[in-house]
Amino acid sequence: MNRFQLNFKRNVGATSESIRKCSPKTLNEWRDYYFKNVKSEEHIKELGKKIESAPDEWDRLFNVDFFIMIGKKYIGLQIKPVNFGIQLPEIHKEYFIQAETHKEFTSKFGGRVFYIFSKKVNGKKEIANKEIIKEIQMEMKRLDDFDN
Repeated sequence: MNRFQLNFKRNVGATSESIRKCSPKTLNEWRDYYFKNVKSEEHIKELGKKIESAPDEWDRLFNVDFFIMIGKKYIGLQIKPVNFGIQLPEIHKEYFIQAETHKEFTSKFGGRVFYIFSKKVNGKKEIANKEIIKEIQMEMKRLDDFDN
């Protein structure tokens, strides 16, 4: 949660202050107040769809760093930093070596594995291959449609 700042005030609102204002007697009372006055239920659900760190076993077996869960299926994400001093041909060579484990991931969990290239811009990490976002969104939709 801290890595993606999911518990930061800008994402979930001023929860302590809101609890004091509401002074709920029950969980349902708090839930109703929160979704009406702090953040929408849809907003919180979208936060829950953020990328999660993959279990260590997935990293070793499938070369997956993070995952996105869609229903009962998973999309894998492999993050590769691309900065000065890192050779892009080496990353592409690694990609082809890992392709077999990514096929195994897809076979077992239903979703594809995507390579995301990360670079630093003004001291912050950014996705270098932004076109991958559309591909991930299409895969999310495919898996979501498959479950429904």
